[in-house]
Amino acid sequence: MKKKNDKKIISLKLLAGILVFGGLIIGVMAQVLAPRMSSAAGETINHIYLLFESIGRGLLVIGGGAVVIAIFKEKKRTGKLRRNAVIGFMISSFVLLVFLPLSTGFLEYYIVLMPFPWSTLPLQILYDGFYFSTDYNQALGGNGVKILLIAYTVFNVVVYGGIAFYGRRFFCSMICCNFGAHAETLKEGLPMFGSRKNIVDKIMPKIKKPLGVLKWLLLSVNLILILLWVAVVLFHAKNINVEILRTVEVFKYLIFELLIVLYAFMLISGRTYCYYCTAGTMISLGSRLAGQKIVTDKTKCINCGKCNKVCDMGIDIMSNAAKKSPVKSLSCVGCGACVDTCPVKTLEYSTHFLSNIK
Repeated sequence: MKKKNDKKIISLKLLAGILVFGGLIIGVMAQVLAPRMSSAAGETINHIYLLFESIGRGLLVIGGGAVVIAIFKEKKRTGKLRRNAVIGFMISSFVLLVFLPLSTGFLEYYIVLMPFPWSTLPLQILYDGFYFSTDYNQALGGNGVKILLIAYTVFNVVVYGGIAFYGRRFFCSMICCNFGAHAETLKEGLPMFGSRKNIVDKIMPKIKKPLGVLKWLLLSVNLILILLWVAVVLFHAKNINVEILRTVEVFKYLIFELLIVLYAFMLISGRTYCYYCTAGTMISLGSRLAGQKIVTDKTKCINCGKCNKVCDMGIDIMSNAAKKSPVKSLSCVGCGACVDTCPVKTLEYSTHFLSNIK
């Protein structure tokens, strides 16, 4: 049994390596080098990047999810929350990252799959049809801008509507096609290098506070960028340099949403980005209104500490459970790992809606 699991862990680490090094190399080439190359070379690199970002990442989620579910079966885990989260990611990634691009021939739907206020995409394409140096004016039969705006609006309505009922779990642990999907479907293979115990006991306590500060800082930066773009698009402010705004967003993406995240997959955990993801921060506030919490008093806590060990967000669940106090942390992504691992079943994921339908 152990040898079989070892092989599956290695396969997850290999998939993580493809995500990390493939994403790093292709992302930097597409965002930094391609605009400075010849038109033909730039288009080729950009097409490879789009294939990786859509179909490639979708297949990585599906492959990783299949391995994780196989691990669950071998370990005979009875918990359903995390298993359902993995299945949710596999389905949403197939639909949004594989089927939708292949069926329409348009590979760039992934750019609208992060909800407000992750980027200024709607405002940028309203301004001139460009986003991250890509012209969407002629895409989809000349309807690229219109279709992307509709897709962005529909996606946000679905996301925030689902959060109102199911809390942050609905997006961050079921349909996030960014790093949330990879974090859950590669979790047993992360970090790629080093001991998970060392991460939980030594590294996470040191970086939680800085990441908490970064969370509110990046949210502020994004909201400022959005306000500046509103001034440009709606009020035609001529004293705002659009190229500077775009440069700031590109570098923010490369540093905080690519380089640091991929580094975290190698040495920390897949959920590191979820600490400071701008969309996740806004969603966590919505989840608070939805009454999201981890109930801790279903039975009596035995202080085994297993819930804390499996929480990639570094939340001290056990201390709350010992006091029978619900966990209402804004950092909770609702993955359900703590609920599934509790040997005495004292934990339960809940929202106002979930409580009312019981």
